[in-house]
Amino acid sequence: MKYKFFIAFACIVFSLSIRAQVSFVLTNSVCSNDTVMLVANLNAYPATSFSWVSQPAGVVFSTPTNSISNMTFTNAGTYTITLMASVGNSTAYANHTIQVHPSPQIVITANNGTICSSQNATLIATGASSYTWVPSVGFVVAYAGTAQVSPGTTSIYSVSGTNGWGCSANQTYTIVFSSFPTLATISTATAVCAGYTATLTAFGANSYTWKSSQFFSPVNQQTVVVSPGTFTLIGSNGGSCRDSTSITIGLTPPLNVSILADRTIICSDGGDTLVPVVLTASGAITYVWAPFQPGLMTYSIGQITAISPSATTCYTLTGSTANCEGIANVCIQVQTCENISETTESDGIVIYPNPVKDILSVNLTSYENTLVEVYDVYGNCLLQKNNELIQGEVLVLNFSEFANGFYCLKLVQKNKLIHCARIVKE
Repeated sequence: MKYKFFIAFACIVFSLSIRAQVSFVLTNSVCSNDTVMLVANLNAYPATSFSWVSQPAGVVFSTPTNSISNMTFTNAGTYTITLMASVGNSTAYANHTIQVHPSPQIVITANNGTICSSQNATLIATGASSYTWVPSVGFVVAYAGTAQVSPGTTSIYSVSGTNGWGCSANQTYTIVFSSFPTLATISTATAVCAGYTATLTAFGANSYTWKSSQFFSPVNQQTVVVSPGTFTLIGSNGGSCRDSTSITIGLTPPLNVSILADRTIICSDGGDTLVPVVLTASGAITYVWAPFQPGLMTYSIGQITAISPSATTCYTLTGSTANCEGIANVCIQVQTCENISETTESDGIVIYPNPVKDILSVNLTSYENTLVEVYDVYGNCLLQKNNELIQGEVLVLNFSEFANGFYCLKLVQKNKLIHCARIVKE
């Protein structure tokens, strides 16, 4: 029985001697952003494996199974660090308690992160109780957590902040130096018709904002499509490096589009329906004719079209450019023309040429004192020669200013119609 007690007592002494041989040095307190080196002191203990642990968890060991390891702390608090050194079935222990104080969380804000020439920026640091600023260039003044800077180039500013436990941290902030924008605008048109738009494109800045009563909210893009109105452009190179300009798109009246018809009357009783009516547009760039009747109209798009209506028809021409349009109309009447067909009561009357382009000659070989009148198809008297004509005299009538179409030439003698001829102006 005494022998067993001696053996147990010897084991206790041996275990205490093992524990006494393992140790490590650790400071009492650190800051949460500090890195601490741990070195196992084994004296003569022949340990072959190691393990560093903490209680509670939250310590990061760089090499937790080596005799030397760095440790960092993710959070403030009180931690017990334990070293376990082993050889065979024997393990020795050592531990220390350390207080980890929080490091300051430095935050820097600026009233303007991008400045232009002659402008200042104010930097404000928070998260500590005292601060030290380290400027690079353009440093104006610093007090407590505030610094004013005015660099001439893009610069980085640093501040070191310390809290009541003596823990410190650093933070940096970059002030970007830029230039004022030189704005320019290009528009596809200075004025457009109602219903048409112009495209505005901005140049000279890094970003653009368009404002107008036409927009529900500011439009942040380089190009906008607009109707007539006034538009404000704000260009920015960042921060307060901004400039503005405005542009006005005017409202222009519709195009003065017109139609020239080689005639407006088609005689259904004289074979005239076999000859198409040629319509020629002017005043625009592109043209659309309506209604388009296949077989009765050659083209629905283009400056010239030929029509052969079987009944009186009105046509609409829409002429347009990139910025405007206009509308014109023409009606082509299809009717019987017996009332203006050429009839001769007696010989001795010669009218030529017919059709006529400019000058129509009337030769009265058997008549004197004859009144000559020219009427359009609506019964309007356009020309009247009431001078006394000598028998055989040739009367010259100027048709050059008349529109293409049909006219009625009447010869009146002593208030009696003696001749009526249909004249075609081409």
